[in-house]
Amino acid sequence: MRPLRQKKALVLCDFDGTTCVYDVGGALLNRYAADGWKAIDREYLQGKTGSRSAYSRIEPFLSGDIESIKSFAISRSKIARGFRRFYRLCASRGIDVKILSDGFDVYIRAILKHRGLGDIDFYANTLAVDADGKMTISFPGENLLCGRCGNCKSHILSAYRLRYEKIIYVGDGQSDVCPSRQADVIFARDALLKSCLEEGRSCFPFEDFTVIGQYIKKHF
Repeated sequence: MRPLRQKKALVLCDFDGTTCVYDVGGALLNRYAADGWKAIDREYLQGKTGSRSAYSRIEPFLSGDIESIKSFAISRSKIARGFRRFYRLCASRGIDVKILSDGFDVYIRAILKHRGLGDIDFYANTLAVDADGKMTISFPGENLLCGRCGNCKSHILSAYRLRYEKIIYVGDGQSDVCPSRQADVIFARDALLKSCLEEGRSCFPFEDFTVIGQYIKKHF
């Protein structure tokens, strides 16, 4: 059997606050969840509970309809500065780009399609809505050995580890901390940057994708 031929590099990007400037998932919960969900969210932000548990507890508070959710998400979406140019640059140099999110597939798919980026592969939690407006959250990317995050980004990264010579991680939040520890190169901001500095891990601070594009040009 021939050994697997590795591709040059894979870039894994968080969505809310990274690929998309705003936290659309948080805005969606604020719009479609009844009173009571914010106390659960505070527990998550304080590190007292994981996102999988938090989402499961928030689920009963949610109601709405799919088309309204999509329109709401699109109205609050803004793709990060330099991302489109960065994405085209990666494609021209044989570098794959995938999005990893602990948010929901419904709004990510709608935003990417609306912004002309519908061909980008992404991984996220699943949000379904029945005829009565009841929302159901499921976790196709969960890691049963941990169970903290709804969508285990570390597990996804590990699945691609042997396929690429280098994995570049771009993120900003708590769900990005674990997977970034397995990456070869990290671009970090906000909570992820704080974690890297506290742990003494090497990373590149970033504000938008311009600096990441410069890195790609220099090294690939």
